[in-house]
Amino acid sequence: MTDVKEPPHGKQETKRSTVDFVLVNQKMYSRFIEMEIDEKREKIDISDHNLITVTFKMKKQIEKIDKGKVIEKEYYTKDKLALKIYRKKLEDFWDKNKTNTVPEMMESMVKIARENLLRKYREKETKNEKKSEDKPWMNENIKKEIKKKERNKQSKKKYRK
Repeated sequence: MTDVKEPPHGKQETKRSTVDFVLVNQKMYSRFIEMEIDEKREKIDISDHNLITVTFKMKKQIEKIDKGKVIEKEYYTKDKLALKIYRKKLEDFWDKNKTNTVPEMMESMVKIARENLLRKYREKETKNEKKSEDKPWMNENIKKEIKKKERNKQSKKKYRK
């Protein structure tokens, strides 16, 4: 849509104006409160488009509190600082106790690992919800690498056929 206006100097000036839309389904339309278009670009001015802010009336969802069983789980951390401390304490223990047999070394490794590397966390047991498999040591970088590995497997399968 284009508007043509007469400027004061008598020259014809063409200014483009556009119609801004927000598409919603019937349910969201019933919750619609207002729509604001930032024509003066006061909130954001990094594009040739204007910011559209839409306000909806939303119901607050109340989650049912499941008084399920809490499970305590354990894992060994791989944190670099914790591993450094573990190694130092292990070497000190071996020097102090003159540990020289493999069974003694294994026993001391387990004992010192439990004291220094073992971490515990609690997790609520849920029956009807899908249980999250994320462990405390799982981070975004690890998830990204797992996805990359899965994509590689898929592409290899395609080429084998």
